[in-house]
Amino acid sequence: MKTIFTAFYILTISASLSAQTHLNGKITDEKGENIIGANVYLKDTYDGASTDGNGYFSFISDDQASKNTYQVDDHLAAGFAETELYLSTKLIARAGSRIEYASLNQKFNLSPRLSLAYKTGDNSQVSVAYGNFYQLPENDFLKINHNLSYEKAR
Repeated sequence: MKTIFTAFYILTISASLSAQTHLNGKITDEKGENIIGANVYLKDTYDGASTDGNGYFSFISDDQASKNTYQVDDHLAAGFAETELYLSTKLIARAGSRIEYASLNQKFNLSPRLSLAYKTGDNSQVSVAYGNFYQLPENDFLKINHNLSYEKAR
């Protein structure tokens, strides 16, 4: 009886090990440059990994329902700086800039901003503003074509 239980236990372990899928690969852009820090994971699971400094990823998954499907995420970073210049007691200027970076297409974007405000009364003002505003294409498009860049809002 003891021998049968041990054989059944070993059979169960080997069956569960064979259900695992080892996924590995490398993420690059259209020029063959490594994409560092991209998240690669099986859709609708917690199984995945981030690419290393050379663009490689590797992980093991037990999920059979998501076999042959994967997703790549983009890491976005942005910063904004602005300063106020008091030109008179009623006139103020603001100058600023926003910088953005997207890891999936490895592109930076710099967009300047400028505004003027003139105080016409205790609770009112007239303002004029200028700025460039951009957005990235959806990740579904960037996964297919890394040449896509920021699009200027009009």
